[in-house]
Amino acid sequence: MEGLKRKWNWLQVSSVVIIALLTLEVILLMTQNRQLRETCAVSSGGIMKSGEQVQEFDMISFDNAIHPFKYSDRAKQYLFFILSPGCSYCENNLVQWNMIFASSRNRNVDIFGISLSPAEIAASYVTEKNIPFNTVAVDSSFARKYKVVGTPQTMLINGDGTVQQVWVGELNENQTNEIRELISSETR
Repeated sequence: MEGLKRKWNWLQVSSVVIIALLTLEVILLMTQNRQLRETCAVSSGGIMKSGEQVQEFDMISFDNAIHPFKYSDRAKQYLFFILSPGCSYCENNLVQWNMIFASSRNRNVDIFGISLSPAEIAASYVTEKNIPFNTVAVDSSFARKYKVVGTPQTMLINGDGTVQQVWVGELNENQTNEIRELISSETR
């Protein structure tokens, strides 16, 4: 009888400990879920939309020097090709981006490849793929500030930092022609 009573007490203590651990786990999961919902709420604004104002950011050159980028020339346009080395869609998009770059040489547009990977990886990718346009790396805040939801992404920004248009994914021929027209038009 005494042995049965000890087993029963042990079972009760074990049950209380298990319930306490499960309760703690539920509390931790609820906290993580709340944090995830808050993060998703911030980032669920989708991609940048025409007319939105973008923030300045830091470009990281391939020698790891940091260069602040400011929108200070209202007469210019800025075209960003946002990529990730190793992204097959970005690699497919290089053909379109190179055509846009080649056709815009005498226009008042600055074109940059923006790598979401570290400068060392981006530098080797640029060399390997023989990318002709200026390409830089950025820190992790760029994706949040510019609402980058994936790569490749092409973003046209006016000289005052206002988003003109954003294209997500691989560009088709119509989109490529649209970008060419937008950067060659005198009225923005």
